[in-house]
Amino acid sequence: MLDTYQRTSGLTKIFKLIQKSFTEVFPNTSFEILSKESRDPKHPDKENYIQITEWIDSQSLSYPLKDTASGYFETIGIFTALVIGQGNAIFLDEPALHLHPTKIKYFGRTLMKMSEKQVTIITHSPYFVELGLFSPGRNLVSVKKNGLLSHLATKTRGFTCEVTPSLFRPEIFFAKFIILVEGAGDAAVFTSISDIFDSILEKEDIFILAPEGNGNVNNYWLLLNEYKIDFLAMVDNPYPYIKNEKIHILDGKLESELEKLGWNNNTKQSIDPEEAYNFIFGLMQTPDGKNKIKNSIFGALFIQAIKNVSGNNPFT
Repeated sequence: MLDTYQRTSGLTKIFKLIQKSFTEVFPNTSFEILSKESRDPKHPDKENYIQITEWIDSQSLSYPLKDTASGYFETIGIFTALVIGQGNAIFLDEPALHLHPTKIKYFGRTLMKMSEKQVTIITHSPYFVELGLFSPGRNLVSVKKNGLLSHLATKTRGFTCEVTPSLFRPEIFFAKFIILVEGAGDAAVFTSISDIFDSILEKEDIFILAPEGNGNVNNYWLLLNEYKIDFLAMVDNPYPYIKNEKIHILDGKLESELEKLGWNNNTKQSIDPEEAYNFIFGLMQTPDGKNKIKNSIFGALFIQAIKNVSGNNPFT
């Protein structure tokens, strides 16, 4: 089918759109339709095939599509269906599984930009999830399984996601639970406890979200609530939601909480995440230190998060 669009006047523009979109996903790579003599004596006509050309260090390498990576084949097929396929809607179930994460992002962006059809993507990959999905005309639907039931969550009319693009973490839509903190030092404390328990947060699919700064915490708070994502928050600044049971406000700064556990480093500056990690990790090596952390706000929130997912208490 593509060869018709490549050689027919008036249709070459469509072929070039598919070709250009392919190159946006795979820079320095293109494709074209070529012909060769048929090897089948019953069908002596020429056979068409797709040739991939890659430019590496000013040199070009060309080979048939059938001899290349499956990502090339899938991308050309999907882009072709988007542009010249029948129907007004297309459903893609777990596309681009064989692509590098960066390529998946380019694939998703190009997909949405080039298509005039309604495109629905079903995926477990966070690399497809970007802030653009919250803009008018687009939508993100989160599906979470709970036993035999599935729960759907989507944005309400008029919702605007104000999370800073550089701090947007799509992993929140794929985790079972979120621990929301303000900065890297706070995150290091929970990571250290988790590592003592053989990276239990990762095993339980619990994600530590540290968006850095008051405004970003507030914006993530709104996003998590909008999509009904289970979470707990630990902050040292007052927020409008202080009466909510999901948020826990420290008596002082993170440094003050660490001082209660024996921290004696400089508390006049922001805590170094590595120092916080090493302090907690060392403390967890002794029964007394482990018990102190268990009874601290860090331990309480850590236990609450684990219990929310598995019902277990790692400290017992």
